[in-house]
Amino acid sequence: MKHLLFIVISASLLVGCQQKPKLAQLYQEPQGGNTAKLRVRGFTDNTDIAQVESCARAHWLGVLRDSDYPERNPPKVVDRGYKKAAVPDGNAPLDYMEIKIPADTYIQVRTGFHTSDNQLCALMTPWFKPKPDALYEVRSELNKEATVCHTRTWEVNQETGAVTPITGSQSIVDVLHCKKFPAWQ
Repeated sequence: MKHLLFIVISASLLVGCQQKPKLAQLYQEPQGGNTAKLRVRGFTDNTDIAQVESCARAHWLGVLRDSDYPERNPPKVVDRGYKKAAVPDGNAPLDYMEIKIPADTYIQVRTGFHTSDNQLCALMTPWFKPKPDALYEVRSELNKEATVCHTRTWEVNQETGAVTPITGSQSIVDVLHCKKFPAWQ
């Protein structure tokens, strides 16, 4: 009995000493310079944004929501009144965030989540260079069975909602023609 009590107390102390995960770096909108608008639709709980300025400078700009500390998160829907993309909803989740991003520099939006059959779905947009004041949408979605995922990236006409697909490489080395990957700051 004493042995069992010792094990229970020891286990309790070990669990109490377990460290909480570090706070995630939440995305902060640029405070100056040229910006573009971005709507990220679907799986915003697991989405982050990266920026590459040159072959020598790259930045991880942060996550849209902190999955370990939900009390720090903005609402599931952040609507600033940006023009909606004129495309069918498909099977896109209803959550979305409208944010400002740096313009005139390469941006990539990355998201990850599990499908209904517990497969990891890790998606990345192509690297793209937002134009000042332009509007973009990144939509991550599943098929109707929730087993296959994909992401689409568009520039959105701010008057009509018409979209122009953004395509390109998911490797910044291909985009900037760097000899090696940029150093992350």
